Amino acid sequence: MAFLATCAVALVTPAARAIVLPDAPAIAVPTANSTANSWLAQANNPQLNQLIEQGQQLVEQRDWEAAAQVYQRAAQLDGQNARIHSGLGYVRAMQQNYPAAAAAYRQAVALAPQEAEFHYALGFSLANAGDYDGAIAAYRQSVTLDPRRENGFMGLGAVLFRQENYGGAIQAYRQALTLNPRNAKAQEFVGTSYLLLGDLPRAAEELQQALVLNPRNDGAHLNLGLVRLRLGDAAAARQSFEQAARLNPRNGDVQLQIARILEQENDLEGAIQAYQRVLTVEPQRADIHRAIAALWERKDDPLMAIIAYRRLVDLEPNDASARLGLGRALLRQRRYFEARQELERALEMGAQEAQDLLGELPDR
Repeated sequence: MAFLATCAVALVTPAARAIVLPDAPAIAVPTANSTANSWLAQANNPQLNQLIEQGQQLVEQRDWEAAAQVYQRAAQLDGQNARIHSGLGYVRAMQQNYPAAAAAYRQAVALAPQEAEFHYALGFSLANAGDYDGAIAAYRQSVTLDPRRENGFMGLGAVLFRQENYGGAIQAYRQALTLNPRNAKAQEFVGTSYLLLGDLPRAAEELQQALVLNPRNDGAHLNLGLVRLRLGDAAAARQSFEQAARLNPRNGDVQLQIARILEQENDLEGAIQAYQRVLTVEPQRADIHRAIAALWERKDDPLMAIIAYRRLVDLEPNDASARLGLGRALLRQRRYFEARQELERALEMGAQEAQDLLGELPDR
């Protein structure tokens, strides 16, 4: 689902990029069980019953558009049947047409305002359509009508989290945990919320509890590592990062944190390898190419620095510092003609340090 897929990444700012927002919380898609059987007892019209049965068969076959057309015809025969509108909303949600799903669920809610499932489904659809305030109101009504609706609190927490209302999100996830103390996803979101609030000791405590519930959660290991790093415990942070890497070797953020620790420990070769593992996942990241190039310079290997800086220049042709670094490495290799070209370009782009390096070139 669109909201679920983006929830894990959309809040990451450049300063906090390494924080891994948990994958989508357990906002279950509205169920289809209210879209067929219970209608038959309400529908005395044989034609309507036939349409309802046909729609259910199409839902089971995942033929969403055909099912939507059938439910629309059913709604024309009985526009006061809330469950027909709910069925249409479910199908539109499956098609990821969330504005249309929300419109159908609004009809269902208007006709059956005491049905908690309909309010929940409306919140789900509005969240995916980007109407977060509307989604919050719908989720709140869902859990008001049914205080034991765990997925309602999860949905509410997810939208509050998406709005960066981390305190409100914690409250919602706590409600979900009260209903289900083994809800690992809710526990992880509590920990991540405390991390984003800057309460590091509490974040460590909550994330450790999340890992008790789900020891194989690489994102929780990574965020716990970040907490430990910020608390000054680099050794424990590295253990967390390495565990995250074992669980998910293709998690680029894990490899990035490992690279930074290795760089701080002056293990330049290990840091380069870790940065390169980031590039296997995100090959277009200019900041990683820049870091690798700088490390090759620190290792006094101008040839490898040239290769790294050329990749960076390919990605950022108008980056003065990339041109400057490439020119500097070429100068070290005594490739004077190429060095002059790059340094002159860097100077034109505003890198004044290029002037001194140009002065080191032999006369033409």
